[in-house]
Amino acid sequence: MNLTIVTQNINGENIPTANARDLHAFLEVGKVFGAWIKDRIEQYGFTEGLDYVVFSETGKNSSGGRPAKEYHISLDMAKELSMVERTSKGKEARQYFIEMERRAKEAAAKPQMIDLDDPDQLVPLLANYAQRTKIAEAQVSALTPKAQAYDRLDASEGNLSVRPASKVLGYPEKKLTKWMEVNGWAFRQSGKGSLQAYSQRRKDGFLDHKLRHFQDPRTGEDKVDATLVITPKGLARLAKVLPLEGATA
Repeated sequence: MNLTIVTQNINGENIPTANARDLHAFLEVGKVFGAWIKDRIEQYGFTEGLDYVVFSETGKNSSGGRPAKEYHISLDMAKELSMVERTSKGKEARQYFIEMERRAKEAAAKPQMIDLDDPDQLVPLLANYAQRTKIAEAQVSALTPKAQAYDRLDASEGNLSVRPASKVLGYPEKKLTKWMEVNGWAFRQSGKGSLQAYSQRRKDGFLDHKLRHFQDPRTGEDKVDATLVITPKGLARLAKVLPLEGATA
């Protein structure tokens, strides 16, 4: 597999991205690209400017009509799109993006020599530092729960599925599930099936998916199950907002 990875500016940050049209072709999806990408964006709550960018409609469409749109998607979005296709191709693509992400992190971690006399190097560096400091301060302020909320949490628990999380929070499981669906934390595809996290809540660090790879005993096909889990950060946030919803024992 060799999908081209290019750097794009998304939400003010230069990150590695993949071309969604190339991914669609590799996954051998039965639906035309335009309909597929729009459906997936709507179903999983991806946001333009956060998860992907769209190229301007320039050039000519070889089949006539309006020029085609090109979507450059973050590697997180690419991994999620690969996972939900539930095919061997999807598994291969997801592993590829994980490897590309690892390489990008390794490259970013390598020390770079900075010329302290060169304004072209110093100005962007200082601006980026100031922006990251403001974001960090805002996150600390937003995520500092009340003392009694901390008393109900144990960060050493790690990620929890909904049932044990409801016990930690002292909030009924059914009410917790309903609250997450109503308040844009999680959804069920087509209104049924297992609970899945919206992309933005995963970016917030509140929710995640625990993946289980297995082989279908009937067909021998490789499959993936994704179970929604709540992170310690998500538990802290829920501990603040759920009492306002009128939790009952």
